[in-house]
Amino acid sequence: MGYYRYDVLCEIRERGLEQPIGFDGHSSRSINEMMAKITKLRENEIYKHTHCHPDCIKRGCGKLCVMDGLHKFSCVHCLMEISGEKEKAMNALNLPTVCPETPVDGSAFCDIHCKALCEKGFEILGLRDFLLHCGANPSNYTKDDRKKVRARTIELSLLIGENVKTPSAIANYTSRNLIDKVTRKDPSAFDRAEEIPEEMTCTKDLGNAQQLRGHSRGILAMIEGGGIIRSWCHIYRSESLSQAALFVIAFFLMKFRELQESQWASQKFYLSYDNMCQLANMKIWRSPLPLTDKEGSRLNILSNMWTQNITKIIDVLHINNHKRESCKTLYNPDLMKNEFEDGNSMVCEATFSWLGKYKKIINSLPKTRFEFLLHRLIIHRNQYTEYCYRVTTVKIVYWK
Repeated sequence: MGYYRYDVLCEIRERGLEQPIGFDGHSSRSINEMMAKITKLRENEIYKHTHCHPDCIKRGCGKLCVMDGLHKFSCVHCLMEISGEKEKAMNALNLPTVCPETPVDGSAFCDIHCKALCEKGFEILGLRDFLLHCGANPSNYTKDDRKKVRARTIELSLLIGENVKTPSAIANYTSRNLIDKVTRKDPSAFDRAEEIPEEMTCTKDLGNAQQLRGHSRGILAMIEGGGIIRSWCHIYRSESLSQAALFVIAFFLMKFRELQESQWASQKFYLSYDNMCQLANMKIWRSPLPLTDKEGSRLNILSNMWTQNITKIIDVLHINNHKRESCKTLYNPDLMKNEFEDGNSMVCEATFSWLGKYKKIINSLPKTRFEFLLHRLIIHRNQYTEYCYRVTTVKIVYWK
């Protein structure tokens, strides 16, 4: 508890926040509530990088953004499914319909859904008892068992109705706003576009772990070529293209807000992703993005950022796994070599080799502390990376 108290106080000081009334910095409840508030702020911003070294710029800092999924981290979440109109919208966009909240100890559901189910007279809330109720075998949990559990949770979701305020698995406000607009404009926008007619189809194992509780699939991280981690988000069920596309849009909108508006039209970025060929083949990129903000149409200039501002590449490690010749032509990492000869498109692998060491600690935490600890680790890592660039006697190993 001492660590959390110290880092919460550090966060309050760094952000210039006033300590809320009732926050004593000692009780678990007040610390957890402050962690949750900090997480809400983090979800709609990117990590700052103010002290950029010339060697950092050489590796692509500021312009080369590398996205990848880390599947070692998984956060326990409620088994309940979203129902009603929200479910139809999420399913239409191939987005996860899970409740991301932490389950009550020993239960299959979070506190919100436990109370809602009890009000409807359903009291089989224990994890193993509920799995047995669904016809699943907790001792030998299979994919068929998971389907039975999901079908039953959908029925229960319809039972409690849409009045229960279920938090969205898509945390970023920009992403949620975009979902609403895209759903009204074209419900199939997040479908994969028609496959390019070639003799081979590129595939990627997106994974789907089998566990008794509901678990997130991992995190998606956006790291700049110099090694600075700029943003991350949870991914649920699998590293789906829809979740990756929303993360990309939300990140670059926050990235553009760091620049002067006069630079938006001319600013160019490189985006590296190991499954870029499938991501770039989604229907959502075929027409301008429906972007607006509180000031009106100021963001319209970024509606075509995918085609006008972003050069898509596949990192040097994974490009050899793509069998189609068009992948090696359209998304070749050599496209960035003219501007960044030392551009580090494999920075995610290097960073994950460090971050993965915290797997056992982070995975054992409830969601609030999971997110806060990871958030503070990233801040300390970014500070250490900046320090390594300033002190030439300390070296960070990067792959090209």
